[in-house]
Amino acid sequence: MSPAVALAVLRQTSCRGPLLELAHGFSTTVLVSADNMVIRVPRDAESGRRLEREVLTLQRLRPQLRTAIPGPATWWPAEGPNRFGFLTYPRVAGQVPDGDAFSSTVSEWLPDLVAVWEDLRAVHGGLGGRRVGDGSAWVQDELRRASRLEPRLAAFLTAGERHRWRRWFATESRIYDRVPSVHVSLAHKDLWWGNLLFTEAHRLSGVLDWEWAGPDDPAVDLAGLREAGPDLVDAVIPAFVELYPEPISRLRRKVDVMWALRALQGLEWAFRHGDTPEWEEGLGKLRAGPILA
Repeated sequence: MSPAVALAVLRQTSCRGPLLELAHGFSTTVLVSADNMVIRVPRDAESGRRLEREVLTLQRLRPQLRTAIPGPATWWPAEGPNRFGFLTYPRVAGQVPDGDAFSSTVSEWLPDLVAVWEDLRAVHGGLGGRRVGDGSAWVQDELRRASRLEPRLAAFLTAGERHRWRRWFATESRIYDRVPSVHVSLAHKDLWWGNLLFTEAHRLSGVLDWEWAGPDDPAVDLAGLREAGPDLVDAVIPAFVELYPEPISRLRRKVDVMWALRALQGLEWAFRHGDTPEWEEGLGKLRAGPILA
C-alpha cells in the first residue's frame, strides 16, 4: 500500500488514522482505521469493479442473512492516486481463527454455517436448488481456463512437474464429462476460513468478502473450506448434501478439483500484472497442492 493511496483514503473519507494493514491479497489490500472502519483497496480495475458491485450485494443480503456481514458499505470512486476506488464499512465483530482451531471446532460452528447456506438458497429464490444445464460445464470451463497457464509455467516447472500437470488435467477432464446436472444457488465463492469470523465460544459471528458472490454451483463454497483440510470437508458434506442433493462421492471429488484450481487464481493474476512476489507465492502453493504433488 503506497503512502499516497493511504493519504487518499484518509482525505476522501472520515476514517481516522493511523491505518493498519490487515491483509494483502492477490487482488485486494485490506486496511483498518483507528476508528474501526475497514477499507478494502483493489489492486486492479477488475477487482475495483467487483468491489463496486459488492455494495449492491451487501445491501440485498444484509436484511436476509441471520449471520452478520459488512454493512452499510460505501463505495468511493477513483480519484487521484486512488486509481481503482475503494470500499469502506464498519468492522464486523469477531476473530479470524487459525486453520487448526477452525477444523477442531467444526461441531460448534457448523450449524451457523448451514444457516448461511439456507439463507443464500432462499435469497436466490427461483434458481435455488434447481437442476440446470450441464453439470460439468463449470468445472470444464475452469479446467480449460486453468490449463492455458501451462505455456506460461513451462519455464518454471521441471519435466516431471509438466508431466504431472498434463496427467492431472487429462484425468479430471474425463471424469467431468459424466456429470449430468448441477444445483445452482447463490454462492459466496471464497468461503475459506480466513473470511469467517468467530466468537470466543467458537460460534460464527460474521462472513466477510462478498466480491465474488453470485449464482453458481454451491459446491464452490465447500472448496473454500477445503483449505483447512479434507477431514473438515468430510465433516461438513453431510449437512451440505441435505440442502443440495448430490451423491457424496461425486460431490467430494468435485470439491477436490475446485480446491485444486483455487491455487491457480493467484498465478493468473500475477502473470497479468507482472507481480513477481505473487507469482513466486503462487508457484509455492501449486507445488504443495494436488496438481503437482
